[in-house]
Amino acid sequence: MVNAEMRKIILFLVFCLALPAAAQKNMLPAAKAVVGKTALQTAVKTPALPALATGAAFALPAGQGAPVSRHFTLKDLFSAQTGASDASAGLLKSFSARGYERELKENDLQQLQKFINTYAEIERLKTTYSSFDYAQLFSTSFFHMTVFSPLAIQNNQIVLHTLNHYIQKMKWLQQNTNLAKEAFVKGADPQHQPQGAEGGSNVFAQLARQLSQEKLIMLGEYHFVPAFQRAVVNLVLTLKKQNPNRRVVLFTEFIPLPKEKSGNGQTLATYYKHFTAPEIQPLAATDQRLFLYAPSLFRQLIKHQVEVYPLEDTRQFALLAKETSGSLDAPVITTARNKSWVRVMAAKMAEIRQTDPDALFIVYAGQAHTSWLSPMALPKFFAAEKPVVVELALNRLLDHTSLKILWPSDDPLFINPPLHPSFFSWQGEDSRQLANCSGFDYLLVVPGE
Repeated sequence: MVNAEMRKIILFLVFCLALPAAAQKNMLPAAKAVVGKTALQTAVKTPALPALATGAAFALPAGQGAPVSRHFTLKDLFSAQTGASDASAGLLKSFSARGYERELKENDLQQLQKFINTYAEIERLKTTYSSFDYAQLFSTSFFHMTVFSPLAIQNNQIVLHTLNHYIQKMKWLQQNTNLAKEAFVKGADPQHQPQGAEGGSNVFAQLARQLSQEKLIMLGEYHFVPAFQRAVVNLVLTLKKQNPNRRVVLFTEFIPLPKEKSGNGQTLATYYKHFTAPEIQPLAATDQRLFLYAPSLFRQLIKHQVEVYPLEDTRQFALLAKETSGSLDAPVITTARNKSWVRVMAAKMAEIRQTDPDALFIVYAGQAHTSWLSPMALPKFFAAEKPVVVELALNRLLDHTSLKILWPSDDPLFINPPLHPSFFSWQGEDSRQLANCSGFDYLLVVPGE
């Protein structure tokens, strides 16, 4: 049974977290102070914060605190705050629009407690390990929701899980900096190639030779960078050329599944009940209307007999967007999409291997879907395949990768990056662990526009 004092605390936290960002800056420290004294005192070790005055201004209406009461509304809380009647009217309207103007029962309060605990722990970790938050282009994996809902709980638990993994990996890199530097083979400007370096105009041929022994390759980009799209075309077509007797298959998030083959549920729950891996066919040149992203890339791949298969279920995406009120960067969305893609890919890969057991499979998607840094990304689902991750990076943004953990900001790698396409890879007996902690097996660096 949750007592009346705990209910007040929980609802006050929800009130704060649902405010606009500007208001949260003022409200959250006080809210955390209340929680720090009670519910989270043992569950989450947070620094002490100034206490929030309580008393008549925060008292429940008469009778609401009695043990026999199993629920009360946010309206009760607002009406109990003296001098807040004018402001509460607008807040109640805002809460009502979010579906909060309803009675909160015992189970709701338990879910609220879970939401608050998870939220506070994420904030604590981000503050404690702020120096690790290097990845401005990967930060969507740490996007936690501040407005309570069942989906927000799920999202924030994924964030917390990812954040814990991420911190442990960054710690390992810091503790093994010398080992990592010795194992790192750098691509370089062809005019200044160190011994053993791979660089120059034939960098794609050199990288393709190293990748040709693989069964499953993940190509991870951040979006809307033409240089990345050209690099993907060069690498995939080079792999095709070097492996004339292998069937080369590319799966991508950038082309939707046929509508009649997408999930047909009306809610997320029914979507997963109805969704089965569809029977998909390779795209043809006549499907160009589907090439909404990087059309030139897909036209070239299809022209050279690379099989291209879609992954994105637009119905699922729409449901997820609706459930998250348009927060398309939420990790719960990324994770759900990954799970659906895995079903599509696994079914098609099994089918292809019946006739072509040595087929080469490639995934082309965003880095949030392909990086080893995320425990919910595609490589983890296909661990038995021993996939390799090729991360695409711009030469002027190498400090947005995990390399920044290993080298100081004034290192020539960041100050004078390669001027031509180059690739980096981990070598030696610790290469697997280094890939897992850095996010990639290979780093393909291209000049920015």
